[in-house]
Amino acid sequence: MTSTFVSQALPSADLNNEARSTQKARINGYLGLSCLIFLTLIIILMPDYTRWAAVILSMSVIAIAILSMINSMLNQQADKIDRLKYKLKLTESKLDRLKIKYNDACQLDELTSCFNKQHFVGQCQRFMSLSTRSGVRFSLIVVEIDQYIEVLSLKGRRGSDELLRIFGNVLYRAVREVDVVARIEDDRFAVLLSDAVDENVMIVTNRISKLVGQISPIENRDMHITVSVGVTAFMDQEDVACLLGEASSALDIAIGQGGDRVAVHQKDRVPQGSEAA
Repeated sequence: MTSTFVSQALPSADLNNEARSTQKARINGYLGLSCLIFLTLIIILMPDYTRWAAVILSMSVIAIAILSMINSMLNQQADKIDRLKYKLKLTESKLDRLKIKYNDACQLDELTSCFNKQHFVGQCQRFMSLSTRSGVRFSLIVVEIDQYIEVLSLKGRRGSDELLRIFGNVLYRAVREVDVVARIEDDRFAVLLSDAVDENVMIVTNRISKLVGQISPIENRDMHITVSVGVTAFMDQEDVACLLGEASSALDIAIGQGGDRVAVHQKDRVPQGSEAA
């Protein structure tokens, strides 16, 4: 699930100030014109010239008071608009941070920080479309830790979770930035290897095996960590489920042969297992 957040840029401060100045000048002009028309009518209608001065003075005072009051109100409104703009910018900043967190939550596995299965499926579809259009080949490997159940029984959920976190880091170290690492089940991971088949895939699986061999999940206990790997290459499979099913079938073969092995799925052939280097 994805969400789109749309933000609209605010006008610059110079444009806002110019609009306010224009508004003030227009209001002051209207008031001045109204006062001038009113005074002209008084002068025409009042024959007693001795009263003109008093009327003009009174109207001037009233006009100045009205203009001052209107300018004060406009300034207050301008200050209120500035405060609202500042709050809006703060809200937009918080919204951007929430957007990043939301996207991460939708894409990443909380425990290992690898991609989750939902994002993996989307990336796999993208890889398949790209390969169909441009001919760029890619492979999918599915990996499982052979000693996961043993670690779970000896150290409980906390110890097994720590093993999975370490293993996720190992996978990231073993692949390139263009590759995709995802946790697709409790103790099963999948890796999309861009533009890699055959020997290149074996290089990656051997690198994973060597890095995993350096993990010591239980202190003061001689436990050698190994992995089983299932491999398949994209060759116009119908969908992601088919591609993942082939790699998972190869993984089952590797596990069934005792683990610490790499099994490769080949079209119209039974997957063949080989011991990991």
